[in-house]
Amino acid sequence: MTRIGASPFVWLKFDKAGRLDGGAAAALKAALTPDISHLVVLSHGWKNDETSAWKLYSALWPNTAPHLGAIDPARVLVAGVAWPSRRYALPVDAKALAEAASDGGGALSAGTTAPGVPDLTAAQLKARLAAELGGVGAKAAARIRATAAAYVAAPSEQTAADLVGAFIDARSAPKNMGEEADTLAAVAASPGARMSNLALPPRYTTQAGVGAVQGGLGDLGDGISDLVRGPKAAVLRLAEQFSYYEMKTRAGVVGARLGQVLGALAPAHGVKLHLAGHSFGARLVTAAAQAFPAGGALDLFSLTLLQGAFSHNGLSAARRGGFANVVGKPSGPIAISHTHKDDACTLAYALASRLVRDAALAVGDRNDRFGAMGANGAQFDPGEAGAVSVAGTTFAPARGAITNFLADGYIGDHNDVTNPTVGKLLAAAIRA
Repeated sequence: MTRIGASPFVWLKFDKAGRLDGGAAAALKAALTPDISHLVVLSHGWKNDETSAWKLYSALWPNTAPHLGAIDPARVLVAGVAWPSRRYALPVDAKALAEAASDGGGALSAGTTAPGVPDLTAAQLKARLAAELGGVGAKAAARIRATAAAYVAAPSEQTAADLVGAFIDARSAPKNMGEEADTLAAVAASPGARMSNLALPPRYTTQAGVGAVQGGLGDLGDGISDLVRGPKAAVLRLAEQFSYYEMKTRAGVVGARLGQVLGALAPAHGVKLHLAGHSFGARLVTAAAQAFPAGGALDLFSLTLLQGAFSHNGLSAARRGGFANVVGKPSGPIAISHTHKDDACTLAYALASRLVRDAALAVGDRNDRFGAMGANGAQFDPGEAGAVSVAGTTFAPARGAITNFLADGYIGDHNDVTNPTVGKLLAAAIRA
């Protein structure tokens, strides 16, 4: 059996429909020997493959195991989720875009855009659309390509409506995403105006201390269209949003199936279950907790969300969060790391959720209805059972409660979640 340090390790590999690899459930069940007292399930986020997922797990767990206290790492089974979340290549010259931004006086300075950056070439758009539509059926993809060509050739209300309609019909996601108000369906109300908006580079302002104004969408995108402008750029931005919502939905679908798989396990002895996820993987494990049945043989003990790329309102009943019923399900703690040093959560997630070019002042902060868990922690309204917010590196998450851990001192960016301090945080949730 594969091991990470002293701990046995198994893969849980899912396809895009949430189907688990044929032998994975049996392997997981077999690995839950009488010696195992804890099952830790880890999930990667968007833009990862199995190799990068293993890199995440094999770095995080060795920094977690030494801090488990009385828990013997040899008695902890680690299960690594692998789910199809694409990694995108940058099809335009990043250096040229950076130089264009510099020549423009700072393309992504607050409230500004870079002048004079040309649109994508036809070849660049073709290549990127092929990547974005990789999971779409042949008929739907052909329709998107045809309507995209018609829009690029003659942008109009009708060609924009045809293109947006093609994307909407190709979606596997429900029309109402629940956690955020703006979806691809919302664009259909005014497709010409929305596409004209998407033809221009993003423009936004931030309050002091809320992220660093940065190019690209960090881990939630690749920034190809941050500076270019024109109808082909608009098509690409729409395609990027399509992928964003598809991956967001896929994390929920896989997570729900994971919860069902875990709930069906029936070890003959007591085993505590711990769910931990990074980025979109935090949404995945939260969906797993939501789907985990009450009264199962496993004790759903802890939920740890490392720089979660989903709504900071997600656990709030008053704010109609999609995962409000998860609160109280773990018998132990819900631990959440957050920092505005994470530009992907602070800025990119908030912008991507809007599907518009202009964002209000203070995008990404705790008052932004599109803010992310990894930027601000779990948010609640007054009078609602809320979260305890703490800073520093002494971690004591309470059982039956939510703790927001301000990570300014030990998480420097979105992917900085495998260091020893983050390991201490995860270990504190496990041993609480």
